[in-house]
Amino acid sequence: MERLIKCKICASNDFVFWAKSQDIEYFTSNDEYSYYECRNCKTLFIYPVPCAELSKIYPSNYYSFGKNAAVGILHKIKSLFDYKFFKTITNKMDGDRLSALGIGGGTGFVLKTLANADKRFVDGTVVDFDAASESAAREHGFDFVCAKIEDTNFSRKFDIILMLNLIEHVSDPLQVLKKIKKLLNLNGRIIIKTPNYQSLDAALFKNRSWAGYHCPRHWVIFSEISLRKAMDIVGLDIETFHYTQGAPFWAGSITNYLYKMGLVSVGRERPMPSHPIVSVFLIFFAIFDFIRARMGFATSQVFLVAKLRD
Repeated sequence: MERLIKCKICASNDFVFWAKSQDIEYFTSNDEYSYYECRNCKTLFIYPVPCAELSKIYPSNYYSFGKNAAVGILHKIKSLFDYKFFKTITNKMDGDRLSALGIGGGTGFVLKTLANADKRFVDGTVVDFDAASESAAREHGFDFVCAKIEDTNFSRKFDIILMLNLIEHVSDPLQVLKKIKKLLNLNGRIIIKTPNYQSLDAALFKNRSWAGYHCPRHWVIFSEISLRKAMDIVGLDIETFHYTQGAPFWAGSITNYLYKMGLVSVGRERPMPSHPIVSVFLIFFAIFDFIRARMGFATSQVFLVAKLRD
């Protein structure tokens, strides 16, 4: 790996090999992908970045696409937590009519939760490259732009911009953050949810294809240090920052371990997220991580709310 390659956050070329991983969830290939850690700002990144392989690494049965989007009791529980979280943010916002942009928003189910939490959100737009999600998003009452956020060209601004489990999927996070900063109204908020690789499950499964790599779909994985640095570089102030449950990464990592032992059956036709045992692990480790987060431990996902710098 050439030393001319620089970290996407701090531009340092001081990095070390971290781990190799495979696609343990959708089995899109048998290839191994390498992850490296920037020693300066503690950012993890994949190299080379499989930018030209989107149609391959995001299969038609990907969990957030169209008809595959989450349903059922676990989805309802998650929506309840999102509802309460959104209310704590929107209660601080002024205005009779508010607008929202959901980047990587799929069918718009999270935007719908936001709209339910605050009836002032009468204007919503979803940006996603999955064309199959458009009809569902429009049925929810939202506009839909079929594109990557990097390729969009909005002439308007928004009061809330959601990037939930999105920033880790892009090759240049700073470029995306700078772009959405320009799309934010003066008193607006950006809500980001993203993995943290400096956590217990990430350490335990570091060399066992930790599910937080979401390999090879997570291209830049943050730590608290690098996430705060990224916000500072682009001129956004963090209003709140907290760790939340990383149950999907625990569940995926343990299910893969069981698969390697021959105890569960998963594959391309039955990807890991659809296996019944995953739901059991999700419930258990969500509770486990919520307790740990309240005790001050770093978990493998973070929530932050950012605003324009004063």
